Amino acid sequence: MFLIKQGCIIIDGSLVLLETTQETTQEQILKLIYTNPSITRNEISEKLGNITADGVKYHLDKMKESGVIQRIGSTKNGKWIIQKDGE
Repeated sequence: MFLIKQGCIIIDGSLVLLETTQETTQEQILKLIYTNPSITRNEISEKLGNITADGVKYHLDKMKESGVIQRIGSTKNGKWIIQKDGE
């Protein structure tokens, strides 16, 4: 389980910081990943409705760089992992 609060996400008791300027979009993306780890960029874009697949890629890249998420497996058959401690 995870909880999102003002610029950070708490996953199983561990705190992970998000960039505050992209907080809302990143929070929405994390919620979608949490409910469906196999979700694609296009699916995220469709579900959010207000962002392109390239915009989703930008946010995913930022979260990967900061250690919030990790992609495991191939492009088509992979899944997203939300890091519990930003490792």
